Amino acid sequence: MGRIPRLTKRYLRTRAGLGVRAGMAESRDVAREAGRLEKADVLPLPGDVYTLLSHEKGTDASTAVQVLAHVHRVPGRNLWLWHWWTNDELTLVALTKVPPT
Repeated sequence: MGRIPRLTKRYLRTRAGLGVRAGMAESRDVAREAGRLEKADVLPLPGDVYTLLSHEKGTDASTAVQVLAHVHRVPGRNLWLWHWWTNDELTLVALTKVPPT
C-alpha cells in the first residue's frame, strides 16, 4: 500500500503559478511521478536530490525557517517536484521550473 498524498498550500500556489492545470499533459506527468513517489518502497528515488527549501516571498527572511526537501525531476519536463515523506505520507511541497542548486 502506498503513502497518503498531501498537498501544501505552497505546492498548490506554485503549480497554479506555472499554469499546470488538470487535464494538461504536464499535470498528468506530475501526477504520474507523484504516484511513483507514493508507491516507492524506498525513497529517495535514484536521481533525486535534497536541498534546503527557501522561505516563501512575502515572509520575513530573518524569521523564516528553511526546511530540507527532496527534489524529483518530472521526466521529459523542466518541472521539479519538491517533497518530503514518512512511511505513511508523501507531502508535495512545491513545483518549480528551477532545479535545486
